[in-house]
Amino acid sequence: METLSNETKRDDSIELSRFFVFGDSKEMREKIRKVFFLFMTFGLVVLMFGSASGQQAKNIIKLKKTGNCKKCFLLKADLKKAKLQGANLTGANLEDVKLDGAILCHTTMSDGKKVYSNCKNANLSQADLGGANLTGANLTGANLSQANLRGANLTGANLTGANLVFSILILAELNRVDLKGADLSQANLSGAYLDQANLDQSNLKGANLRGANLKGANLKGANLNQVNMRGVNLTGADLTGVDLSEVDLNGSNLKEANLDRAKLNRANLTRVDLTGAYLKNADLNEADLSGAYLNRANLTEANMKNIRNLDSAIKCKTIFSWGEDNSGCE
Repeated sequence: METLSNETKRDDSIELSRFFVFGDSKEMREKIRKVFFLFMTFGLVVLMFGSASGQQAKNIIKLKKTGNCKKCFLLKADLKKAKLQGANLTGANLEDVKLDGAILCHTTMSDGKKVYSNCKNANLSQADLGGANLTGANLTGANLSQANLRGANLTGANLTGANLVFSILILAELNRVDLKGADLSQANLSGAYLDQANLDQSNLKGANLRGANLKGANLKGANLNQVNMRGVNLTGADLTGVDLSEVDLNGSNLKEANLDRAKLNRANLTRVDLTGAYLKNADLNEADLSGAYLNRANLTEANMKNIRNLDSAIKCKTIFSWGEDNSGCE
């Protein structure tokens, strides 16, 4: 029997390896190359996915721990009910991220804009929110004491029971905002827009409302002690039973306002427009009506004791307890 040389054995091994790797034909070699390519591609995809998932997990931990996750990869991340108050997500990949129930308050999103969609009971004391867009924000019970909200847009926001003591709300947009039971004592609301705002049972003691727009606002039960209300627009506002004793309303507009049972004793009503206002059972003891407009106002059963400068008020179809006064009709 002929013995094979070592060189022959080596050549046979090489040929056998070539057969398994490349096949015995051009077609077979092509098929094997394609299978090999698909296998490598699949492996690479698995490797990349695993790497991305691991990075995402690290980013979520970083976000929850530090609140800073700029340019983070968070694709399809589950952030339900996550506390993201004050978090910075500038440039982050937030595509298809689950944020149901997450606290998004003073949170910077991927586009660099701040959101305040859920700030319930949040502590934003002394926060600088000047010019911020807080439209429709949930700020129920939030602490905004001494916060700067100058020019901020809070249209339709819920501020029920919020603390706004000494806050700055100059020229802020508070149209249709719910401030029921909120504490606005010593707040500066000069020039603010509070059209149809709900201020029921709110505390406005010592607040500055000079030049503010409160058209159609609900102020029933509000504390207006020592409030500056010069030049305020209260057209159609509900001031039923409100205590406006000694309040300065000089030059204010109270057209069609409901002042039933309101306390206006010693109030400054100089040049106040009370056209069509309802003042039945109101207390006007020692109030100053210099140059006030009382056209079509109803003062039936109002307390007019010691009222001042009623003669200088303009009266046309004005109803008093003693009858109708048309002395000012043209």
